[in-house]
Amino acid sequence: MISKNQTPYTLHKARGPQHLCVCSSVPLGHTTWLGKACLLTIAALFAVVVLQAQDTEADSLLQQLKLAKDTSRINVLNQLSFHYNAADPAKAIAYATQALQLSQQLDFKKGMAQAFNRLGIGYSHQNKYAQAMAYYDKALPLSQELGDLPGELALMLNIGMVYHKQDNRPKATEYYLKGLKIAEKLEDDIRIANIYNFLGNIYSELEDYPQAIVYYQKSLELKKKRFTRGRPVSQVLNNLGDLHMRQKEYQKALPYFTKALDGLTEQDKDIQAACFINMGLVYGGLPDGGLQQYSKALEYLNQGLRLQQEVKDPYTIPYVLTGLAYVYQKTDELTKSEANAQQALQMARQMEIKSLVAELYQLLSQLASRQKKYQQAYDYQSRFIQTQDSLRNDENTRQIAKLQADYETEKKQAEIELLKKESEKEALLRNIIGLGLLATLIIGGLIVSRQRLKIRNNRLLVEKSLEISQKNEELAHTNELLSSQSEQLSIINETLSQQSRQLAEQTTKLKELDQVKSTFFANISHEFRTPLTLILGNLQDKLEAGKGAGHPETLSFGSGEVTSMHRNAGRLLELINQLLDLSKLESGKMHLQPQAGNLSQFFRLLTASFSSLAESREIAFKLDLPAKELYYAFDSDKLHKIFANLLSNAFKFTPNNGEVSLRAEVLPSVTDALPRLKITVQDSGSGISVEQLNSVFERFYQGSQHYSDQQGTGIGLALVKELVQLHGGQVYVASDALQGTRFVIELPLAPCSTTDIEPIPSIATTTTSYEQIADNASVESTDDIDTVAGNEQPLILIVEDNDDLRAYIRKHLEGPYRILESSNGKEGFDTALAQIPDLVITDLMMPEMSGTELCERLKTDERTNHISVIMLTALATQESKLQGLQTGADDYLTKPFDARELRLRVGNLLESRRKLRERFSKQIRIAPSDIAVSSVDEKLLERILKVVEENMSNTEFGSEEFAREAGLSRMQLHRKLTALTGQSTSEFLRSMRLKRAAQLLDARAGNVSDVAYQVGFDNLPYFSKCFREQFDCTPSEYLARQVASVV
Repeated sequence: MISKNQTPYTLHKARGPQHLCVCSSVPLGHTTWLGKACLLTIAALFAVVVLQAQDTEADSLLQQLKLAKDTSRINVLNQLSFHYNAADPAKAIAYATQALQLSQQLDFKKGMAQAFNRLGIGYSHQNKYAQAMAYYDKALPLSQELGDLPGELALMLNIGMVYHKQDNRPKATEYYLKGLKIAEKLEDDIRIANIYNFLGNIYSELEDYPQAIVYYQKSLELKKKRFTRGRPVSQVLNNLGDLHMRQKEYQKALPYFTKALDGLTEQDKDIQAACFINMGLVYGGLPDGGLQQYSKALEYLNQGLRLQQEVKDPYTIPYVLTGLAYVYQKTDELTKSEANAQQALQMARQMEIKSLVAELYQLLSQLASRQKKYQQAYDYQSRFIQTQDSLRNDENTRQIAKLQADYETEKKQAEIELLKKESEKEALLRNIIGLGLLATLIIGGLIVSRQRLKIRNNRLLVEKSLEISQKNEELAHTNELLSSQSEQLSIINETLSQQSRQLAEQTTKLKELDQVKSTFFANISHEFRTPLTLILGNLQDKLEAGKGAGHPETLSFGSGEVTSMHRNAGRLLELINQLLDLSKLESGKMHLQPQAGNLSQFFRLLTASFSSLAESREIAFKLDLPAKELYYAFDSDKLHKIFANLLSNAFKFTPNNGEVSLRAEVLPSVTDALPRLKITVQDSGSGISVEQLNSVFERFYQGSQHYSDQQGTGIGLALVKELVQLHGGQVYVASDALQGTRFVIELPLAPCSTTDIEPIPSIATTTTSYEQIADNASVESTDDIDTVAGNEQPLILIVEDNDDLRAYIRKHLEGPYRILESSNGKEGFDTALAQIPDLVITDLMMPEMSGTELCERLKTDERTNHISVIMLTALATQESKLQGLQTGADDYLTKPFDARELRLRVGNLLESRRKLRERFSKQIRIAPSDIAVSSVDEKLLERILKVVEENMSNTEFGSEEFAREAGLSRMQLHRKLTALTGQSTSEFLRSMRLKRAAQLLDARAGNVSDVAYQVGFDNLPYFSKCFREQFDCTPSEYLARQVASVV
C-alpha cells in the first residue's frame, strides 16, 4: 500500500520537500505483497521530488563552489551533499567528506556538525545503518554544544528514522518523542505535525489502528492551520486512506485518496501517483481482497504507472507492475499478467529487492501452472524457495552482525568506564597525599606556636575556654530554636501554597459554574418568555377588546388563539416538570414504580406520536423490535421521559429527508443477573464534535451551536442520564460528522408473566413539545411575495423562528403594513436583500443566524443599511441590550411585550424614517458630500451620482440601465432611492437632470435647446414641461431671470 513516510532531516532548512510517498512496512507473506517496499523506497520518491528542481540548483551551487573559500566553501559543499543525498548517495557522501575535512582544518564546529549529519543521511540512503548512526552520534553533541536546537531536532528525527527502518520501533518512538519536545519548544507546528505523522506510521505498522488515527488526525489539524489543501495535507490524507486499506475497509479508504488528490499541482506527481496506485490496489490490485472492480483497478494502476515513469522513479515501478500482474491474473488474461510480472522481475533483480523477486517467482509459478507449463512452474517455484532461503540467511547475517556490534559497543563502554574509575582513584590518592602534607604543616606550626605561648596564656586560655563553652551552649540552643522555627515556617508555607492552589482551583470552578449558570438562565429565560409572550399577548388583546366593546366581563376566544395558548402553556409545564424531576433526582425523592407490561407495545405507542412529525419533514423513521414481544416490569413514565427526550433531540437535529431509528434488542445473559435491554436511537444529523461529547450529559450544558430554540435548556440529556442511572443502567453516545449521532442505553429489566400485564396509558397527551418541533421544522418562507411598486404601505419583515409568535406579531401589524415572514436569520437576510423592506422585526435567538448577526449584516450592507431594525429578546439584561444596539438595532423590546407598544415603536421608527427621507430629498445635490447620511449610504450615493454624471447626456439612459450600472437590481435601486430621497428611480434621474440643467443655465453654458440635449432630453417641449414642474417656470423664463439679476 502506498503511504506517506519519512526522509532524513538536515541541520538547516531544506530547500526541497522533506516528506515523500513510500510504501508502508508490512511483513511479506502475512498481509500484502507490497509490504516490504517501504524499506527499499524510503529514499526513492524523495529523490524524484527533488530531482525536478535539483539540476538547476546543483549547477548554481557548483558555480559558487569555484569561487567560495573557507567557511563559505564548507557551506556550499554541505548544500551539494544535501541535494545529492537521495538521487546519488555516493556523490552526497563525497561532498560531505570534503566539507568535514575542511571544517576540521579550520576548526569550524558548525560545518563539522552539518557534515556529520550529511554523512549519516547518505549512508542511511544506502541502508548502511551502522555507519549512519556513527556519524549521527558525532553530530549530536556538537549541535548540543553549539546550542543549535533546529540541528538537534533534525538529528533526533534522523536517528529515530534509522531505528524505524531497522524495525526497532521502541527506540524510534523514543527519539521521535525527544524531537517532539524540541519542536514544541521551538513552536514549530510543521515539524510537530510531521512527528505526529511518523508516530502514526509506527502505530499503523504495529496494527494499533485507533492510536495511529489519533496521531494522523493531530498531524492533519496542525497542517490545515497553514495549508487548507495541497501536498502537506495530501500526505496525511493518503496515510489515513492506507490505514483503512490495511484494515480492509476499502469503501472508507477511497474518499481519503480522492481528497488527497485535491489541490495537488504539476510538481506533486509523486503524491498523485501514490494516490492513483492505492486506488488501483483497492479496486483489485491486491493479491487477495479489494473491491473486485478490475477495470477501475487497471485504469488507476496504469495512471499511477505513467506518473511514476514521468517523475523517473525506478523504485516503485516494479511494485505497480506486480499489481497489474495480479489484476490480469484475476481477469484470466494470463499472457498480460506474465508480461508485467516478467518486467517487474527484471527490475526487481536489478535493484536487488529480494523480497519482491521471491514474490514474483511464486506468481510466475502460479501463472505457468495455470497455462499447463509445468516445467516452468517447477523452475519458478524452485527459484522462489531459493530466494526465500537467501532472505532468511540475509536476515540471520544481519542479526549476527547486530549482536556483534552490540557486544563490541558494550565491551568498549565497559573499558571506558574502567579507565574512568582508575583515573578517579589516582586523582583521589593525589588529593589525599596533598591534603595530608598540608595538614601536617599546619599542625606543626600550631604546636610550635602553642608551646611559645603556653606559659604566658595558660590562665587566659582556661578563662576563655569557660567563656567559649558557655557561648557554644547558647549558640547551640539558638540554633535548635532557629531550626524548629524554620521547620514550622516551611510547614506554614506549604500549607499556604496548598491553600492558594485550592483557592485558584475553586475560583476557576466558580467562574465556570457562573458561566454555566448565566448560559442556563439566558436559555431558560428564552424558553419561558416566548410562550409567556403568546399567552399574555392573546389575553391582553382580549382584555382590550372587552373594554372597547363595553362588556369586559364577556370575552370570546377563537380556536387558533386557544390552541396557541394551550400549546405554549403545555411547553411551560413540560419545562417546569423537567426541572422538578431533576430536583427530585438530586434529593433522592424519585423512585421507580415498575408495572408488568408489554414493552414492545410501549415503544410502538411512543414512536407513533412522532409519525406525523416524520411524515411532515419527510424523515425516514424506523422502529426495529425483536420478533418476540417484550414482557417486562417497567416504569412507563420514566422510560417515556428518557426516550421522548432522545427522539425529540434526534428529530431536532436531523435535516429534512434524513433518517431516525429506534432499535431494541435483548442482550444475552451471562450470569444470574437480570436480563439487559439495549435500545439504540440513531439520527443522520450533523453530529456532535469530539470536544462536546464528554459534556453532553452535564446539567445545563448547551453545545456551541447558534442561539436558537433548538439549543434548549441543557437539562434534557442530564435528565436522561440520571433516569437511566436510577434504573441501574448505562447510557453511551457516539457521533460522527458523516453519520450523525447514536445514543445507546442498556437497562436491567425483570421479566413478567403475560397475566400480570396492565394497559399502557396513552402517550398522546404528552406530545406538546413534538408538535412544537414539527411547527418549527415546517416553516415556509414568504420571501417570494411580489411587491407592487406603486403600493404606499410600508413593508415590514418579521424574522422569528417560533410560528405562534410570528403569527401573533403579523396579526397586530397587518392592515396598515405589508408583511413578509422568515423563520430564521439566514432566510431573513436573503428576504431583506430581495425585497428591501422598510423595517425588520427580529428575534435575538434563532437557528442558522442569530438576530445580532442578522442586524450586523443588514447594517453593513449598502443595499440594506437604511432599514430600521427592532430586536425582540428574552434576555432582559443591560449587557444584552447594549450588544443589540451596538450592532445597529434601532430599538429593543423584551419578551413578553405589549402589542400596543410594538405598534407604537414600529410607527415611530417609520415616521422618523419618513421625516429623514424628506430632509434628504430637500438636501440632495449633485455632490453627495452635502448629504448628512451614514458613510455606507454616502458611498452608495456617490457611486449612484457618478453613474448619473457619466450618463447625463445619454437620452437612452433609463431605469434599467441605471440599475445595471449601479450594480443593483431594479427593485433594490428603487427601494433604496425611495428610502433615502422619497423619489422613485425615474423621478430621481429626472430631478438630477433638471438640477444640472438649472446649473448650466446659471452658468449661461448655451441656449435652452443646447442645455436640454446636454442633460439627456431630446424632446424640447417635454423638457420645458418637466422644468416648469420642478422650478415653477420655463427654461426661457429661468434664463431671462438670471440675465435680469446680473444686469
